[in-house]
Amino acid sequence: MEQLMEDMQALSARHWLPLSIAFVFLVIWVVLCFYIWLSAFSALVSHANKPCDEPLKYYLLIAFVYLCIPQQVVANVATPSMTDEKRAVLMQALFLPSFLILVLGLSMVWYSKTCSETNPELFYPARRMIYLQVFTMVAAPLLAVISLIVLLSATPWRTFLLNVSQFGGGPGCAGAVRNLPQVPVGAPELVSEGSEGEASIKACPICLEELSDPGKDIVRTPCGHHFHRSCLATWCTSRLTCPVCRDRIAEPDQEVPDQAGAPLVAPGAEP
Repeated sequence: MEQLMEDMQALSARHWLPLSIAFVFLVIWVVLCFYIWLSAFSALVSHANKPCDEPLKYYLLIAFVYLCIPQQVVANVATPSMTDEKRAVLMQALFLPSFLILVLGLSMVWYSKTCSETNPELFYPARRMIYLQVFTMVAAPLLAVISLIVLLSATPWRTFLLNVSQFGGGPGCAGAVRNLPQVPVGAPELVSEGSEGEASIKACPICLEELSDPGKDIVRTPCGHHFHRSCLATWCTSRLTCPVCRDRIAEPDQEVPDQAGAPLVAPGAEP
């Protein structure tokens, strides 16, 4: 978590101008969305009784009512014990009706012949809201992909994914990693022979960098694999097993407060 925040701060420092522009556009987008939804709601309240060849007033009513349903369903159905897979299925099931409602609204706008003349106060706000929903449905995934590309371009992709993977994890043994045996740089056990008999320095399986930097401590797990201590500690923040063979590295850390009320540390770990 701390490393992820550091990566985000470094990204902000290097790309402050495009991020500032993106933030301004985001604010403008939020204000525009609020205006369009508010104007559509006002049109529904004030002009629903005027003639229109398509039942746009019922579309608006259904759209506004369904806007609150997914949050209520998730709040009442989803429980802390629900797995991520079941939660994803629930969200997909709730998304399908909203998609069908949007398709219904689009068909009403396209096939309307006279509503723009008999009831423009209802027709145009409804059309703007429908087009806004379509644009949002298309643009949101695209913006998410662009944001991910920017993050990965500013941070080594394996490091970024490793830091993100710490969210929502289980118990870890990062404290025990500090007590694993350290291996000096240049030790024979850090050298492996290739298929052609050529010797090469092993790489850390997490960051894929060679285990040759004197500034990075190297440790050996009980299963015999070698890692940078910092890489393995990050991995073990929410895991107990070796990332190579899945053997258990150590028992879960048991955080115990010291008598002076200092921050919690794992027993046996260096303060």
